[in-house]
Parts: sequence; C-alpha cells; structure tokens
Amino acid sequence: MNSDVLQRFEEHVAYEGDLPFAWTPLPQPPGEAELARCFESSLTVLGVAAARDERHRAENAEDGVPPPELAWIDAKLNLLLELVGTLLARERALPPARAVRLNAYGIAWEDAAAAPAPGTHGIVALHLDACPAVPLRLPGRVAALVPGDPRRVVLFRELPAPLQEAIERLVFRDHRRRVAGARQAARVDAS
Repeated sequence: MNSDVLQRFEEHVAYEGDLPFAWTPLPQPPGEAELARCFESSLTVLGVAAARDERHRAENAEDGVPPPELAWIDAKLNLLLELVGTLLARERALPPARAVRLNAYGIAWEDAAAAPAPGTHGIVALHLDACPAVPLRLPGRVAALVPGDPRRVVLFRELPAPLQEAIERLVFRDHRRRVAGARQAARVDAS
C-alpha cells in the first residue's frame, strides 16, 4: 500500500515552491483527538488561503468592485489578521523556508543532513503566505528512501475527504497561476 500511495504522490500534480516548513517526529502515530485538531486547523488555514485567492481574483476582475461596506469590513479584517500575525510572530519564529513538493498524498523536500528514518511517524507543519501565523499541520509517515536520493518523502495519513479536496484546490490554484504566468511571459516574449 505504501508504494501505491508513493506512486500516486509522484504522479499527481503538486505545489512546488519554497515554504516555511518543519517536520516533527513522533514516537507513534497521533491519536484521534490530535488528528481531529490537526485536520480542523488545517481546514481553517486552507479556507483562509482559498478566500485570499478568491479575493485577489475578484480584485483583478474588471467589474469585480466590492461595495464600500464590504471593502471596509475586508480592510478591518485584514488589519486584525495583520495585528494577530505580528503578535504571534513575536512569540515564535517561523521555521526556515525549504523547497517542497506538496499534494494531497504527501510532501517531499531535500534534506541531506538529518534525514528522518523510513517509517517514522510525525507532523508536517507548513506556513502558507495567506496564514503565516497558523501552520497547516498534516500527519504522515516517512516513505522508504531511495539510496542516493536527497529527497525525503512523507506520505500523509489518510486525510478526511474535505481536507484532501482543500489541498487539491490549493495545488490546482497554484498550478493555474503558474500556467497563466507562463502564458503571460510567452506573450510578452512574442511581442
């Protein structure tokens, strides 16, 4: 089964970029209560990221001018989020950004130094730009390593359908942005 999930991870489209990232090994798989907290907070973080993307898309639409009341509420919420983020940033520093490959099946990163052992359980914490103060926390297990491959792959524990779909939407939006950027660059080069 582990090899099937690893194959799906490798074959599916993925978010690829630099994100503040941390891996916390656990002596055993997280319990049901910890999983529920991880899944709930991760759904919230992904919801914030989706809302931010929708807002940016609406701002870039030619006729997408929000009513003044909505713009005022949006500005106040942005200020509140910025204040909370600033306060939390003082409390704890973000982990270093690393190049990652992420999809609903797992995450991969390069780490030639302290590589977690295959089979190790743990929690992946990713800090998305839309919600840097609260990490996306996903439980997983380190996949078997290929000798000489500096990549470390953590396959996620079976995620609930809503969380898996939210990650897939995040990946799809990132892929769509990259394709649009490449097309725009091609048009500029052709001009």
